[in-house]
This record gives sequence, C-alpha cells and structure tokens, in this order.
Amino acid sequence: MRTKSINRFLPSMCLLIVSILFGTIAAYTGARAETAPTVLTDLQKDANFDATAYPVIESDYSLQVIQIAESTAHELLVYIYVPSGKLEATSINISTAINDSLHYVHYPLRLVDSAETLHKYRVGNLTVKADALRYYDISSIYRKWDEHFDAKPTDDNTVAEVAYPVAALFTACTVGDRVSYGRNGDRNHCRHG
Repeated sequence: MRTKSINRFLPSMCLLIVSILFGTIAAYTGARAETAPTVLTDLQKDANFDATAYPVIESDYSLQVIQIAESTAHELLVYIYVPSGKLEATSINISTAINDSLHYVHYPLRLVDSAETLHKYRVGNLTVKADALRYYDISSIYRKWDEHFDAKPTDDNTVAEVAYPVAALFTACTVGDRVSYGRNGDRNHCRHG
C-alpha cells in the first residue's frame, strides 16, 4: 500500500525538481546577461572612442591598458588593447592610494569579454572603495610567458609571466549618482560631474 502512494507521487516530484532546476538556470542566465555588457558597449559610452584606433598587429605581443571602470557590484574593470588579438592578460599591479601611501598589490585578472583586439577584464580581490574620489595607480600588467615568441631566461630561473609597463594613474569620481573617470592626475572630471 505504501509503495503505491510513493509511485503515484514520484512523477509529480520529478516534474517539480526539473521545474525548479530549469527555473533557477533561466533566472541565473538572465541576470548574468543583464549585468555583463560587452567590451564595445562599455567603451562606446565615450563619444571620443574609435575602435579603428586599435588595429590587429599580429607581431605585437604587448598589452596596453586604455581605460578602467567600476561595476555596480563594486568591482574594478580594466579595458586592454591586445594588438595581436591572441593573448590574454593574467594579472595587474595596482595601488588604490597615492603619494606617501602608494602601495602596489598584484591582482589576478579574469577575462569578461573580447572583440578582436579589445579585452575587458575583472580585477580579482579588489573591492571599490566608498570614497568620493578613488585612485587606481597602475604600474604594470602581465600576460603568460609563451615559448613561441618570448625570450628564454638566461639563467636557470623559470618565467611564468611577462610584464608590460603601464605607469598610469586613473581616477574615478562620484558626484551625486554619476561616476566619471580621469587619467594621469586629471581630476577636472570631478568638478563637472
């Protein structure tokens, strides 16, 4: 008698479990799509942005930081020009303080989106400060060492990453509910909001 009761409810329970799983997956996918604009969508918010200024140069294996942004989830995003279009950045050195408090931290990078030579990365382990004016002094950016085009070390040391200098100070300023960005010490954007 008890077996008949369980058998009668088993199809309903399976249907309920499948509905819950698909509902959760659909909700997660929808939320992700809304919170992850493409690299081009982000960069084109600047009226002066010109994608043709970042052509493919197959023999150029460098990385060049072109912009930063803060997400609504208080994460730092970094936009990089990768001339070869084939490489990925792996980490970055950033100080969120300047002058006497300058202190660089080596953060991991995670690729969020790419379009040919333009890449968008999320900086791991860095939470955006609540200050009205925020500093991001970037000293260098790294990619994985590649034996096909990187010089081999002259000693017995192994090389995991190759560094590229950035030497740029980015600022982010919040006035009201608007965030604006500057580069290399330009804080005029804060006055205008």
